[in-house]
Amino acid sequence: MAFETNLIAIRWLKGEYDVFSSITAEIDLEALKIKQQLVDVSADLSYSDYATIVSFAEFPKYLLPESISWGSTARDWYKSLSKEVSFILVHESEWESGL
Repeated sequence: MAFETNLIAIRWLKGEYDVFSSITAEIDLEALKIKQQLVDVSADLSYSDYATIVSFAEFPKYLLPESISWGSTARDWYKSLSKEVSFILVHESEWESGL
């Protein structure tokens, strides 16, 4: 099975949650796992899903270094986010790759 990392930027604005932006991109999941636990949020026995919440300000700690080209998608996405974003939901989801 393969996994993909989904990033969802959420803001808390005037008492309402709002999904500001979302993307599928690579981040440093190992560094994130060292800092905090990814919680099992699986809804299905055949696939695994894990999630955690990271503050907007702390999220850059989990971006891949500039020397890793495939990390540019997440870096560019983060730079494009509004300062109104409160936190980022990191969702690591398993899917059928067909391999």
